[in-house]
Amino acid sequence: MERIILPYGGQPAGVPQRSTAPAASAVPAPHAPPPAYIPVGPAPGPSGSTGTAGGKSPSDYLRALRRRFWLIVLIGGVMATVGTTLVLRQKPVYRASAQIEIVPPQFDSILASLMADDSINLSAVTAEQYEANRLAHLRNRQTVEDVLRSPRIGPPVRSEGDPVEELLANLKTNRLAQSTRYDVHLEGNDPHRVSTILDLWLEEYERDSQAEVDDKVVNSQAAAEANIKKMYDELAEIDRRISQAMANSPDLSPDGENYLVRRYESLGILRMQKQNSMDQLQHQLWIARMFPKEQGPAFSIEQRQLDDLMERRQALDMKISEVARVARNPRDPAITRYMKMRRDLEDQIHEIQAMSLQAAGSQEDPTATMFTQYREVLTGELTQIEEAEQGILQKIQRMAPDHNQFNTLLKERERTAAGIALLRAKIDQFDVLSKTQNKPVRVVQRPSPPTKPVRPGYTLLVALVCLVSMVSGVGTVLAIEHLDHSVRAPEQLTTGLTLPLLGVVSRMKRTARLQRGGHLWTAGAPQSAEADAYRNLRASLVGMTCPEGKPAVTLLVTSAKAGEGKSTTALNLAATCARSGERTLLLEVDLRRPSLRPVFDDPEADTDHDLGLVDVLRGEMPWQRTVVSTDIPNLDFLPAGDPSGVPVEVLGALEMKQLIAAVSRHYDRVILDGPAILGLADCRMLGRIVDSAILVVRAGANDLRPVLRARTMLEQSQAPIVGVVFNGLCEDVNNWSCVSSYLDEHGEPVGPVSSGRLGDRPREAAGALASAE
Repeated sequence: MERIILPYGGQPAGVPQRSTAPAASAVPAPHAPPPAYIPVGPAPGPSGSTGTAGGKSPSDYLRALRRRFWLIVLIGGVMATVGTTLVLRQKPVYRASAQIEIVPPQFDSILASLMADDSINLSAVTAEQYEANRLAHLRNRQTVEDVLRSPRIGPPVRSEGDPVEELLANLKTNRLAQSTRYDVHLEGNDPHRVSTILDLWLEEYERDSQAEVDDKVVNSQAAAEANIKKMYDELAEIDRRISQAMANSPDLSPDGENYLVRRYESLGILRMQKQNSMDQLQHQLWIARMFPKEQGPAFSIEQRQLDDLMERRQALDMKISEVARVARNPRDPAITRYMKMRRDLEDQIHEIQAMSLQAAGSQEDPTATMFTQYREVLTGELTQIEEAEQGILQKIQRMAPDHNQFNTLLKERERTAAGIALLRAKIDQFDVLSKTQNKPVRVVQRPSPPTKPVRPGYTLLVALVCLVSMVSGVGTVLAIEHLDHSVRAPEQLTTGLTLPLLGVVSRMKRTARLQRGGHLWTAGAPQSAEADAYRNLRASLVGMTCPEGKPAVTLLVTSAKAGEGKSTTALNLAATCARSGERTLLLEVDLRRPSLRPVFDDPEADTDHDLGLVDVLRGEMPWQRTVVSTDIPNLDFLPAGDPSGVPVEVLGALEMKQLIAAVSRHYDRVILDGPAILGLADCRMLGRIVDSAILVVRAGANDLRPVLRARTMLEQSQAPIVGVVFNGLCEDVNNWSCVSSYLDEHGEPVGPVSSGRLGDRPREAAGALASAE
């Protein structure tokens, strides 16, 4: 029963159909099975891998781990060996421990503020700041150098680097919670030496800390005495300037008061008294004029108002006197304001008096004449007082800068004297405080030689190295698999190419039985698993017909790139077809790199001719004369000949089409070993004249993109692709073949399986030349 294998997916858009046969010829025969199933899967990802997201599935990584298990073991073993060696070569490290207490000294902040020497810092610092400074001083390089020069630690140890820097790097401090104590640790390879160094280090550190505090106390006392002497000098200078100012200005008193101010105040009071006398005289004159004939008259409303205003003026005069005595400044704003209020009151008094005088008339009275004369006397005295007051005021204004400077000197003297007294008291307190200070650094616990090393933990490190080595091996394999986008499983082909999988050939070992002429030759071991793989491939091709309905005789075997096993596949497929009884011709059409001729050369025969396909296409020789009979019945071989000087365009010439048509009539199967597809036009020319074509893809050789391009190029050439052959499978072989179950431990078949061949057919092809002649 035959079946029809149609080309994959039809022809590309815009390319005419290859066949011009009627539509009825493309319909399967009544007894033929339905067309072969073409799986449809997701498109490949950009990296050439398959899957829903274009990435690899976990099963791919698991297969990679199985496939490269020995690589994992090798990487893990090498890394584990190197790591274990490095761990075991590490010297043991011992840790000497001690405990110290840091107590900041207590200095008076007032004394610190009075110190004039910037080189002595008695400013109050927090406990955290002092402890941080002390811990930083613990890593003083000079201290470590002094410790290393001590004869107690013995001779110096050879070191590749600076021994001081190594000790500083190995020193660790750790503060105890809620205390001022610190654990100090020093690590080294010699337990006795490291404990001795730490002990000397802490002794030197304690001595340096105490010496620093003592020096600060001594320097502070000396600086305080120098400051007191300097302040006494400043006080003497201030006294000299005060004496000079008093000599230059006799009106200045030692307490800072100006005598002119007192005199000005006295004149002001005298002026106000004279003014009051004039007012009273004016008042009596007004009464006399108003009541010339009455004694003790009853006051009218105007008189009561006038008395009230007079009382207010007297009260205001008293307040002005008090303010002038306190302010000592004639231009004080309060005095100015009160003087303005007094002038307003006088204006009101004069206005009421004028109104009363107009009402009383202008009667002459001897008393009024006397009052007028006395008023003129008072007016003259008042004018003299005011002139004297103005002169004194001008002197006071001229002396104001000197007076202010004199008062500043007096205040500065008071402040300097108070500072001297305070500093003297603080110095006395500082003497007592410095004698009662605790040690700034105290070694609470002395170091002792350690008995056990703190590191390395050899067991843990070796286990960790082994784990890291194994993880590194697994990670390396996973990284290689992630970066490897080559096709390694047949499912990737069927999913990515959507072409039928015709056969899967496992990777064959090059043994003496399976090697011939540089190619793997399964005819040497017909009962092997490799031979069965090609039988499966031949079984997939049985009954195939062309789209026109006629049997598919000519089969082009090609691949996307060279080196994928297309020649080996064509060779073993031809041998398998011949052993099954089909008259088979293996035609070598790879003119660029022919390789099948050594397979069928007889080393004992004396043949010096090199006839082949090239001679046939040139018309120099009929094809029957170039066919070579092989040692396998029903299998003939037509080599490529000498392709030098022959253009590859001859593969698409009319002679090539006539040759294919001729051999198709004499053989049941014609297998063409074609060249690679990508970049070459050979297969594209051959694809137009053959009945079918198969693609050979080697596992792990390329990713899916070159194969997709090769399929596209064949489709553009209208070559009917019937499927793909997956060559060189090295993973999951047992799930693709069960031949091993029927073989013994030596690889021989179990049971009555005959290795004999079918009855040999008469090789008509070999005698075709005689009939043709």
